[in-house]
Amino acid sequence: MAALSAARRRWSLRLAAALLALVVAGVVWSDEALERSVKAAFLYKFSGYVEWPAEAAPSTDSPLVFGVLGDEDLAEELTRLIQARPSVARSMSVVRLKAFDPLPTVHVLFIGHAEADRLAAIIRSVRGRPVLVVTDTENALALGSMINFDLVEGHVRFQVGLGAARKSGLTLSSRLLAVAHQVVTRSP
Repeated sequence: MAALSAARRRWSLRLAAALLALVVAGVVWSDEALERSVKAAFLYKFSGYVEWPAEAAPSTDSPLVFGVLGDEDLAEELTRLIQARPSVARSMSVVRLKAFDPLPTVHVLFIGHAEADRLAAIIRSVRGRPVLVVTDTENALALGSMINFDLVEGHVRFQVGLGAARKSGLTLSSRLLAVAHQVVTRSP
């Protein structure tokens, strides 16, 4: 129990540091902007808690690619966050995706609520590929999402679909699972 509490504190401190960086960068806050900033910070941090299969793992000399579909504002926020972060071993990039365009190679795919009607089809198109699928649509885990944002008492939380991640060859860190609002182990 103490390890779980310590992991939550470390996670919270890291998230707070990322949000502080956004404040220092001059972000104008509203409830919607704050929610978007928190989601972007989570997306950024999620990538550090995923182990990709060797053949799909981003090398240290190639960028970790985030694809964002259905939420241009979040793509912009994530881009700002990546540009403002201190230099790390691996570079990162954000690709803004358009509906119905072929999906390029990405490591993390965020599918916004605007694509809720096509969510099942989009997730099917990447099923079995080593892509971390993150969504913000109700019941998305049942469709194969691996991480789904939800609002709990006004706070951004996330659920993890461990079965879907395993089916795609991804290993999610126990530290990520420890801070998830809910972990679903069954496969969709």
